[in-house]
Amino acid sequence: MTATNRVKEWLDRIGPEAREVLREYLQSEMKTAAVNNDLPPGLARISSIEFERKGELQPPKVHARHFKSFVSERRRIGEQGHVQAAPRSDGQWEVYIPGSSHSGGNYYACTLEDFVDVVTETDDTPWPENLAEALAVPAFYVADRPAWAALDSGSLHSIARALDKLESQPRRHFDPRVDKRVVTLAAWRAAGNEVVEAEPPQALAAE
Repeated sequence: MTATNRVKEWLDRIGPEAREVLREYLQSEMKTAAVNNDLPPGLARISSIEFERKGELQPPKVHARHFKSFVSERRRIGEQGHVQAAPRSDGQWEVYIPGSSHSGGNYYACTLEDFVDVVTETDDTPWPENLAEALAVPAFYVADRPAWAALDSGSLHSIARALDKLESQPRRHFDPRVDKRVVTLAAWRAAGNEVVEAEPPQALAAE
C-alpha cells in the first residue's frame, strides 16, 4: 500500500500543476505570437517557449581542402599525386588511367587546375515534439478524468480547448459488459447462486 499511496499522491499533485503550467504556457505563447506579429520590419522576433526548447543551433563547420586535378575536356580525370602523369612540351600533361583486367588503360591530354574540396557540417537538431503533444498525466483511477491527455495537435487553439474541456469533464462512465447464458437451475444453485423465481406463465386462452 505504501507504493500505491505514493503513486496516487504524486498523480493527484502533479495533475493540477500540469494543467496550471500548460495554461501559463498557452498565455505566454499567445502573447509572444501577438507581439511578433506587430513587430516593425527588421526587429528580431521574441523567442517562443518551443524555440527555447530546441536550444541554440551551432554555427556550420566548413572544412576546405585545396588540391590539384588533371582535367580533360572539362572533366576531372584524376587528382595530382594519385594518377600517373607526365608533362608535355605544349604545357599540358599526359595522364594514364589504367583499365580493367580485361582491357588496357587510356591516355588523356590534360591541364592541371586548382580545386577546393568543401565539406560543410550543419547543425540539424530537430524541433522538439510540442509540449502539449508530448505530455500526458493520467488520473490514478481509470474512471477519473486524466490530468492531461496528449494532443494530436499542439496548436494554441487545441490547447485552449483541451484545458476548458478538462476543467468541466465529469468522471468517465463505462457501460457494463453483458454476458447472457442459460444454465440449469440445479447447476446454478450448486454454484451457490440465488435466483428470483419467475412468475408462472399465463395459460393461453382457448379459442
